[in-house]
Amino acid sequence: MLDACSLEVRLAAGGALAIAHERACGDDERFAWAEDELLPKLEQLARDSHKFRAKRDRKVQRATFRDILKYFEEGSVESERMRVGGDTVTLCSWSTRIAYGALAAALGAGLNALAPHCAPLRLALRLSPHPALDVIMPQAKLNKLQRHLQNTAACKARTVARNKSRDKRSAALSL
Repeated sequence: MLDACSLEVRLAAGGALAIAHERACGDDERFAWAEDELLPKLEQLARDSHKFRAKRDRKVQRATFRDILKYFEEGSVESERMRVGGDTVTLCSWSTRIAYGALAAALGAGLNALAPHCAPLRLALRLSPHPALDVIMPQAKLNKLQRHLQNTAACKARTVARNKSRDKRSAALSL
C-alpha cells in the first residue's frame, strides 16, 4: 500500500504502520519488527521527488513520512497542541493524531462548536469531562460606549509607546 498511486492511500498506510508499531511495541521490546525492510521504503517516501506527482502532494507526503520515519528511528512523536473550543488537545502519539484528524475531517468547523457540549466527543479527544465555564457561558457583550472607551484607551497606549520608540530612534540617529 505504500506504493499506491493515491496520496491518501500512502498516507493512511504510513499512519497505520505507525499506529500498529505503537500499539504492538509500545514500551515492550519483545516484539520484533522487520524494520530493516521497512526503513528504506520510509526513507524513499520521505525524500520523494518524482515530478509526475503534484507539488502539494509531494510536500504533504514528505512531511508526513519524515515524522513517521523519525518515530521508527528514534521512537518519539513530536507533540502538537490544538485548540478545540476553550480547551487544548495535546497530540502526543500517532493514535491521538489520527483520531483528531478523523474527527476534524468529519466535523469540520463543528468540532469547536460541539466540543464544549458533547461528552462523547470530549472523551474521544481525551479532554476533561467538564468544560470550562467561560466556554459554556460566554461573557456578556459590551455595549457600544464601553467598546469605544476600551478602543480609545488601547489607541492611546499604542500612540504613547510608538512616540517613546520614535524618541529613542531620533536620539540614536543624531549621535
